[in-house]
Amino acid sequence: PLDENLLLLWLDEDRVNQQVEVFGVVLSRAGGVLSAPLQISDTGAQRFTALASAATDSVQLVWSSNQGAVSNLYATRINRRGVPFPAASIRSNADYPALVQDLMGNSLLFWMEYSSGVFASPLGETEGYASLDDPQAVTTLPKIGTGVSLDSFYAALDGTHAHLFWNTRSPGGRRTVLTATGLFSDLQLSQPATFSIQIAQGIYVEEIAFARPLAGQHLALPVVLTTSQELGVATYRNGTLETYEALLPTPLLLAPPVLDGSPQNRLVLAWSEAIPEHAAQLTTLHSP
Repeated sequence: PLDENLLLLWLDEDRVNQQVEVFGVVLSRAGGVLSAPLQISDTGAQRFTALASAATDSVQLVWSSNQGAVSNLYATRINRRGVPFPAASIRSNADYPALVQDLMGNSLLFWMEYSSGVFASPLGETEGYASLDDPQAVTTLPKIGTGVSLDSFYAALDGTHAHLFWNTRSPGGRRTVLTATGLFSDLQLSQPATFSIQIAQGIYVEEIAFARPLAGQHLALPVVLTTSQELGVATYRNGTLETYEALLPTPLLLAPPVLDGSPQNRLVLAWSEAIPEHAAQLTTLHSP
């Protein structure tokens, strides 16, 4: 969300420099295009994270560059007209940024450094440019094995704890999720471990293939997950599992499911699935 409108962000190739960059366009909530597509980054980009900041009346954007031998993090803000402020380099040898906003409106950035571990820091501004305030290591890197790729990295907060999720994929296509959690107050999280949940005595949901939390901080944090059998939502409160609901048999997903919240405080779950005759279908579910 961007004021009363929406900001759509995506990665695309810059035709001039022939490198992938972050682009954006402002949309009305009815879907109308309100601005011309605008290139936001100029450093090269391989992945990004963004959130609407009520404190700055803008959207905060952090991306990792893919120029040179190492990956670096850059950050900027985008105003309500879709125009970015000057970007700043905020961290070198860093990748997989994940922005979180707490209930007080403060922005916290998590990221990975391949030689050091997982870090976190408040994201603020110094003399008009984005800056990190006192970065600290919060846990080690996950052990994912030779040849295993990291598809995505997510961070979110419940009322007291931070939760991290890594979605991985082996060369043979097997998908595994790792997770780490710990008190938000001191940001010393557990070691990354394979994600599974116990829904009753001796009954577990295992072999989870994908997990994605609702962005931000929520007293009860929902996490959408998929297994080979079902698509469900787990809810965490104070660092522990509160509820789990299996929603439906896992569809033939074309892209991972997305969990979001509506202005009426309802959860919205969306996914793209393959249907007969080689077609695709976008499906949404809304909480009561």
